[in-house]
Amino acid sequence: MLSVMMYLSLFYLERIAIYLKIFFKNKPWLPVNDDMAERLQQELVKELSREHVLYGTKAQAIAKREDNDDVVFWISAIEQYAIVHLTYAQETSKIFPITKLFSAEELEEYCKHIFQYYERE
Repeated sequence: MLSVMMYLSLFYLERIAIYLKIFFKNKPWLPVNDDMAERLQQELVKELSREHVLYGTKAQAIAKREDNDDVVFWISAIEQYAIVHLTYAQETSKIFPITKLFSAEELEEYCKHIFQYYERE
Protein backbone atom coordinates (compact mmCIF):
# COMPACT_ATOMS: atom_id res chain seq x y z
CA MET A 1 0.00 0.00 0.00
CA LEU A 2 1.36 3.40 -1.00
CA SER A 3 1.80 6.03 1.65
CA VAL A 4 0.28 9.45 1.04
CA MET A 5 3.74 10.94 0.44
CA MET A 6 4.66 8.24 -2.07
CA TYR A 7 1.34 8.76 -3.85
CA LEU A 8 1.91 12.51 -4.02
CA SER A 9 5.45 11.96 -5.29
CA LEU A 10 4.17 9.67 -8.03
CA PHE A 11 1.47 12.21 -8.88
CA TYR A 12 4.04 14.97 -9.29
CA LEU A 13 6.41 12.74 -11.26
CA GLU A 14 3.54 12.02 -13.67
CA ARG A 15 2.90 15.76 -13.98
CA ILE A 16 6.59 16.36 -14.68
CA ALA A 17 6.50 13.74 -17.45
CA ILE A 18 3.46 15.43 -18.99
CA TYR A 19 5.13 18.83 -18.91
CA LEU A 20 8.27 17.41 -20.44
CA LYS A 21 6.30 16.04 -23.36
CA ILE A 22 4.15 19.11 -23.91
CA PHE A 23 6.14 22.17 -22.97
CA PHE A 24 9.75 21.19 -23.42
CA LYS A 25 9.53 19.64 -26.86
CA ASN A 26 9.54 23.04 -28.54
CA LYS A 27 12.28 25.63 -28.89
CA PRO A 28 14.13 26.79 -26.99
CA TRP A 29 13.71 24.00 -24.40
CA LEU A 30 15.51 20.68 -24.50
CA PRO A 31 14.57 17.82 -22.16
CA VAL A 32 17.64 16.55 -20.33
CA ASN A 33 18.70 12.93 -20.06
CA ASP A 34 19.79 11.37 -16.75
CA ASP A 35 23.50 12.18 -17.23
CA MET A 36 22.84 15.81 -18.08
CA ALA A 37 20.33 16.11 -15.21
CA GLU A 38 22.96 14.86 -12.77
CA ARG A 39 25.58 17.31 -14.07
CA LEU A 40 23.15 20.25 -13.91
CA GLN A 41 22.10 19.30 -10.36
CA GLN A 42 25.76 19.12 -9.27
CA GLU A 43 26.41 22.52 -10.85
CA LEU A 44 23.43 24.01 -9.04
CA VAL A 45 24.68 22.71 -5.68
CA LYS A 46 28.15 24.19 -6.37
CA GLU A 47 26.70 27.60 -7.15
CA LEU A 48 24.29 28.09 -4.26
CA SER A 49 25.26 30.21 -1.28
CA ARG A 50 23.76 29.40 2.12
CA GLU A 51 21.39 32.36 1.75
CA HIS A 52 19.94 31.28 -1.61
CA VAL A 53 16.27 30.23 -1.67
CA LEU A 54 17.19 26.80 -3.08
CA TYR A 55 20.08 26.07 -0.72
CA GLY A 56 19.66 22.64 0.86
CA THR A 57 16.71 21.60 -1.31
CA LYS A 58 16.66 18.61 -3.65
CA ALA A 59 16.34 19.78 -7.23
CA GLN A 60 15.63 17.55 -10.25
CA ALA A 61 16.74 19.04 -13.58
CA ILE A 62 14.14 18.39 -16.26
CA ALA A 63 14.87 20.80 -19.15
CA LYS A 64 17.47 23.25 -20.38
CA ARG A 65 17.26 26.16 -22.78
CA GLU A 66 19.34 25.70 -25.91
CA ASP A 67 20.11 29.41 -26.23
CA ASN A 68 21.27 30.28 -22.71
CA ASP A 69 22.06 28.74 -19.32
CA ASP A 70 18.49 28.57 -17.97
CA VAL A 71 17.53 25.22 -16.46
CA VAL A 72 14.13 24.06 -15.21
CA PHE A 73 14.32 22.18 -11.93
CA TRP A 74 11.51 20.43 -10.07
CA ILE A 75 11.75 21.27 -6.35
CA SER A 76 9.71 18.60 -4.62
CA ALA A 77 10.02 20.07 -1.10
CA ILE A 78 8.04 23.15 -2.14
CA GLU A 79 6.15 21.48 -5.01
CA GLN A 80 7.23 24.13 -7.49
CA TYR A 81 9.37 24.46 -10.55
CA ALA A 82 12.39 26.74 -10.58
CA ILE A 83 14.01 28.28 -13.61
CA VAL A 84 17.60 28.93 -12.65
CA HIS A 85 20.11 30.85 -14.74
CA LEU A 86 23.31 28.95 -13.97
CA THR A 87 26.47 31.07 -13.79
CA TYR A 88 29.10 28.30 -13.67
CA ALA A 89 30.76 30.09 -10.76
CA GLN A 90 30.59 29.78 -6.98
CA GLU A 91 28.17 32.48 -5.86
CA THR A 92 28.16 34.30 -2.53
CA SER A 93 24.95 36.28 -2.96
CA LYS A 94 21.43 35.14 -2.21
CA ILE A 95 20.27 36.52 -5.57
CA PHE A 96 22.64 34.50 -7.76
CA PRO A 97 22.11 32.27 -9.55
CA ILE A 98 18.96 34.14 -10.56
CA THR A 99 15.99 31.93 -9.76
CA LYS A 100 12.29 32.23 -10.51
CA LEU A 101 9.77 29.89 -8.89
CA PHE A 102 6.66 28.73 -10.76
CA SER A 103 3.59 26.67 -10.12
CA ALA A 104 2.78 24.20 -12.90
CA GLU A 105 0.26 26.62 -14.38
CA GLU A 106 2.66 29.56 -14.24
CA LEU A 107 5.39 27.49 -15.87
CA GLU A 108 2.99 26.51 -18.63
CA GLU A 109 2.21 30.16 -19.35
CA TYR A 110 5.88 31.11 -19.25
CA CYS A 111 6.80 28.32 -21.70
CA LYS A 112 3.99 29.33 -24.05
CA HIS A 113 5.21 32.92 -23.99
CA ILE A 114 8.80 31.89 -24.76
CA PHE A 115 7.66 29.53 -27.53
CA GLN A 116 5.59 32.27 -29.17
CA TYR A 117 8.70 34.45 -29.29
CA TYR A 118 10.63 31.70 -31.07
CA GLU A 119 7.73 30.92 -33.37
CA ARG A 120 7.85 34.50 -34.75
CA GLU A 121 11.52 34.23 -35.70
